[in-house]
Amino acid sequence: MYRRGDVSLKKRFSKISIHSLGFRIFVLLAVMIVFFCALVVYNNTAAFGLMLERIHENSENTLVLYQKSLDENLSRPETYLYVFALNDTDLLSLRAAEPQTTSWYTTLNRIKKSFENAAPNYTVDGFFCYQEATDALVLYDQTSNPPPLLWNYIRGIANTEAPSSVWNLNEINGKYYLVRILNLNGYLLGAYISTDTLLGTLVDTKTQDSLLYFSDGSLLLRTPSNDVRLEAPRLKWRRYPSYEIDGTSWMAVSHELKETPLSLTLLLKDSEYTKYQTNFYIIAFIVSLGLFVVWLLLSASLYRWVLHPVHMLTHALEQLRGGDLKVRIPDDAMLDEFREMTTAFNDMVEEIDDLKIENYEKQLSRQKLEALYLKQQITPHFMINCLNTIYQLTENNHADLARQMLQNLSVHLRYTLSSGQTVSLLEELKLVKNYVELSSIRYPGSLRLLPSCEESLHNATVVPLMLLNFVENTVKYEVVMGKVLDIHIDVTAREKNQCTRLHICIWDTGRGFSEDMLAVLQNLDTYVNSEQEHIGITNVVLRLRQIFPDAAFTFCNRSGAGAQITIDFPYVPFFRIDG
Repeated sequence: MYRRGDVSLKKRFSKISIHSLGFRIFVLLAVMIVFFCALVVYNNTAAFGLMLERIHENSENTLVLYQKSLDENLSRPETYLYVFALNDTDLLSLRAAEPQTTSWYTTLNRIKKSFENAAPNYTVDGFFCYQEATDALVLYDQTSNPPPLLWNYIRGIANTEAPSSVWNLNEINGKYYLVRILNLNGYLLGAYISTDTLLGTLVDTKTQDSLLYFSDGSLLLRTPSNDVRLEAPRLKWRRYPSYEIDGTSWMAVSHELKETPLSLTLLLKDSEYTKYQTNFYIIAFIVSLGLFVVWLLLSASLYRWVLHPVHMLTHALEQLRGGDLKVRIPDDAMLDEFREMTTAFNDMVEEIDDLKIENYEKQLSRQKLEALYLKQQITPHFMINCLNTIYQLTENNHADLARQMLQNLSVHLRYTLSSGQTVSLLEELKLVKNYVELSSIRYPGSLRLLPSCEESLHNATVVPLMLLNFVENTVKYEVVMGKVLDIHIDVTAREKNQCTRLHICIWDTGRGFSEDMLAVLQNLDTYVNSEQEHIGITNVVLRLRQIFPDAAFTFCNRSGAGAQITIDFPYVPFFRIDG
């Protein structure tokens, strides 16, 4: 019966073949799981990238709104300067007034008063007017910046920089200012505003998670702290620039301002969106782990439902091919198809086993019938010879010899009729001796039996009348009255291929086989299967080969003697097979 714990089965399945069904199913499942895991990772990465794009897009939209507000805040004071330059009477009076006079100072004071009245209405830190001829500067600053420093700085700008049509960036007293200057033929009219003041016009520009700054190229303008330069992207997936500020990484989104050299930069803390990336990776890991568990469950289920029944069937077929008809497969499959296959296999093996037993029994019966038939063929042949001899003795008034021969004949017939398909070698030798004694009555002084056999071989298994047939033929064809015929029976044991074989040599001192007869006997298989008159040899060959299929017979003429028959077959201690 097939057992799951069979050690040979474990060894059988411990060797994994790349061509096996189990290996290919596991690989297919693994490829599918890896594909799904890669799909999850790609999907999460794409989702994170899409989220960054949306954040960047929303930030740019916010900056556009901020940019429009800042452009308007810068445009209004610029418009004021143009209107002031064209329409202000004090500025015209300043041109006509004598420097260092009372009217000149009064005009300067009125201009400053005009700046003071206008400044609260505009997003500026201050207005100024500079007269190049007299080096006079009228400046109104509505912040807490020290006036002397501003005066000196603005005088320096007026003397060194040519006015332009845009707002220029300048650093004053550690702070960054946007300065707009109009050139009025000897006069410089301008306004200035710090970047901090300009950013202050925006609502909620600085929160815990985002910062708003101006940037000049790669330089991030911060006051009063040190400036920060743009860092190169550190992550391969990052497509947007970033700044490192006080140990914190920020993603930068910039938008240029009109008529300024600056860009408005919105900083978003990396940790606020990278935490989503971490969540994506955690989700991807959990999903991948779940898929791995699913792979294990699917593998276990497929092994239990498909591979295990297939392995059992394969192993059972191998055992059946090896001749084991007792193999059966347990009917514990979980799928109907495999249960039907198991039932069909078990039924098939059972039918094969029954047919084999039935065929063996028929063959055994046939062999018994054949053996009985062969023995019955031998017995009448021998009896006829003996009865002829007894008849001749009674004709010649040899009653005592006739009685002795009848007594020996009864022993012979009793042995023949009561023996089974096998006898011991000792019994067969006694039968031959009894036959020679019978024949000596017919041919007095013409026969001599010379057996040679170790006592340890007396219990060897042979078939009845095996030796007698050859001895009888010798007597029949070789005895000559007045001449002694020696009949030798030499029994020895030989080792061959780790098996003990019995070697029996029967030879005589007669004339030997004729050349024609010897040629026929040397082709023994053809002789046995052909129809011939001499059935004695055929009987011996067929009956011995029924018991020992590899029994060998050799026929030849012995040098310096007569005929020689050699019989070689396995030595087996005596066992009886009843006829």
